[in-house]
Amino acid sequence: MKQTVLNITLCFVLIAAVVTMHDVFPDFSYRVPFTVLLALAVLYVFSKAGIQKPASYKGISLLFLSLFLFTCVYHAVLSAVTGGGLFDNSYWIFLCVIYVLAWLRMRFSFKGNSGTAL
Repeated sequence: MKQTVLNITLCFVLIAAVVTMHDVFPDFSYRVPFTVLLALAVLYVFSKAGIQKPASYKGISLLFLSLFLFTCVYHAVLSAVTGGGLFDNSYWIFLCVIYVLAWLRMRFSFKGNSGTAL
Protein backbone atom coordinates (compact mmCIF):
# COMPACT_ATOMS: atom_id res chain seq x y z
CA MET A 1 0.00 0.00 0.00
CA LYS A 2 2.79 2.45 0.85
CA GLN A 3 4.51 1.78 -2.48
CA THR A 4 1.27 2.44 -4.37
CA VAL A 5 0.86 5.79 -2.64
CA LEU A 6 4.49 6.61 -3.45
CA ASN A 7 3.96 5.72 -7.12
CA ILE A 8 0.85 7.88 -7.41
CA THR A 9 2.60 10.74 -5.62
CA LEU A 10 5.51 10.45 -8.06
CA CYS A 11 3.05 10.69 -10.96
CA PHE A 12 1.61 13.91 -9.56
CA VAL A 13 5.07 15.38 -8.90
CA LEU A 14 6.20 14.50 -12.43
CA ILE A 15 3.12 16.12 -13.95
CA ALA A 16 3.54 19.23 -11.79
CA ALA A 17 7.24 19.51 -12.69
CA VAL A 18 6.64 19.12 -16.42
CA VAL A 19 3.66 21.47 -16.57
CA THR A 20 5.53 24.05 -14.48
CA MET A 21 8.57 23.81 -16.71
CA HIS A 22 6.49 24.24 -19.87
CA ASP A 23 4.45 27.14 -18.44
CA VAL A 24 7.05 29.12 -16.55
CA PHE A 25 9.96 28.66 -18.98
CA PRO A 26 8.39 28.75 -22.47
CA ASP A 27 11.67 29.66 -24.21
CA PHE A 28 13.82 27.19 -22.27
CA SER A 29 15.54 25.02 -24.90
CA TYR A 30 16.19 22.07 -22.57
CA ARG A 31 12.55 21.40 -21.71
CA VAL A 32 12.35 18.18 -23.72
CA PRO A 33 15.55 16.58 -22.33
CA PHE A 34 14.53 17.50 -18.77
CA THR A 35 11.05 16.08 -19.35
CA VAL A 36 12.53 12.82 -20.65
CA LEU A 37 14.98 12.71 -17.73
CA LEU A 38 12.17 13.19 -15.19
CA ALA A 39 10.05 10.51 -16.88
CA LEU A 40 12.97 8.06 -16.89
CA ALA A 41 13.62 8.70 -13.20
CA VAL A 42 9.98 7.97 -12.34
CA LEU A 43 9.97 4.86 -14.55
CA TYR A 44 13.12 3.66 -12.77
CA VAL A 45 11.40 3.99 -9.40
CA PHE A 46 8.37 2.14 -10.80
CA SER A 47 10.56 -0.68 -12.11
CA LYS A 48 12.25 -1.12 -8.74
CA ALA A 49 8.89 -1.21 -6.97
CA GLY A 50 7.43 -3.97 -9.12
CA ILE A 51 3.78 -4.78 -9.53
CA GLN A 52 2.24 -6.51 -6.54
CA LYS A 53 -1.19 -7.35 -7.96
CA PRO A 54 -3.20 -6.58 -11.08
CA ALA A 55 -5.11 -3.32 -10.97
CA SER A 56 -8.89 -3.24 -11.20
CA TYR A 57 -10.82 -1.35 -13.84
CA LYS A 58 -12.27 0.99 -11.20
CA GLY A 59 -8.84 1.71 -9.70
CA ILE A 60 -7.26 2.54 -13.04
CA SER A 61 -10.25 4.69 -14.03
CA LEU A 62 -9.95 6.67 -10.78
CA LEU A 63 -6.22 7.10 -11.35
CA PHE A 64 -6.73 8.48 -14.87
CA LEU A 65 -9.53 10.74 -13.65
CA SER A 66 -7.39 12.10 -10.82
CA LEU A 67 -4.42 12.67 -13.15
CA PHE A 68 -6.70 14.45 -15.63
CA LEU A 69 -8.26 16.70 -13.00
CA PHE A 70 -4.94 17.42 -11.32
CA THR A 71 -3.37 18.45 -14.64
CA CYS A 72 -6.26 20.76 -15.55
CA VAL A 73 -6.55 22.40 -12.12
CA TYR A 74 -2.79 22.75 -11.65
CA HIS A 75 -2.37 24.38 -15.05
CA ALA A 76 -5.28 26.76 -14.40
CA VAL A 77 -3.81 27.81 -11.05
CA LEU A 78 -0.33 28.16 -12.54
CA SER A 79 -1.70 30.26 -15.41
CA ALA A 80 -3.48 32.53 -12.94
CA VAL A 81 -0.34 32.94 -10.81
CA THR A 82 1.99 33.64 -13.74
CA GLY A 83 -0.52 35.89 -15.51
CA GLY A 84 -0.45 33.84 -18.71
CA GLY A 85 -3.48 32.87 -20.70
CA LEU A 86 -5.13 29.54 -20.07
CA PHE A 87 -4.58 28.36 -23.63
CA ASP A 88 -1.17 29.98 -24.27
CA ASN A 89 0.55 26.65 -23.72
CA SER A 90 -1.04 23.63 -25.35
CA TYR A 91 1.17 21.09 -23.57
CA TRP A 92 -1.36 20.48 -20.80
CA ILE A 93 -4.06 19.85 -23.43
CA PHE A 94 -1.71 17.29 -24.98
CA LEU A 95 -1.37 15.59 -21.58
CA CYS A 96 -5.14 15.49 -21.14
CA VAL A 97 -5.57 13.94 -24.61
CA ILE A 98 -2.96 11.30 -23.71
CA TYR A 99 -4.88 10.51 -20.48
CA VAL A 100 -8.14 10.10 -22.39
CA LEU A 101 -6.50 7.89 -25.03
CA ALA A 102 -4.82 5.74 -22.37
CA TRP A 103 -8.11 5.43 -20.49
CA LEU A 104 -9.92 4.40 -23.69
CA ARG A 105 -7.21 1.84 -24.44
CA MET A 106 -7.50 0.44 -20.93
CA ARG A 107 -11.30 0.45 -21.09
CA PHE A 108 -11.42 -1.56 -24.29
CA SER A 109 -8.71 -3.98 -23.15
CA PHE A 110 -10.72 -4.76 -20.00
CA LYS A 111 -13.99 -5.19 -21.91
CA GLY A 112 -12.44 -7.38 -24.58
CA ASN A 113 -10.69 -9.60 -22.07
CA SER A 114 -13.55 -10.40 -19.68
CA GLY A 115 -12.40 -8.02 -16.96
CA THR A 116 -8.74 -8.98 -16.77
CA ALA A 117 -5.86 -6.75 -17.71
CA LEU A 118 -3.65 -7.58 -20.67
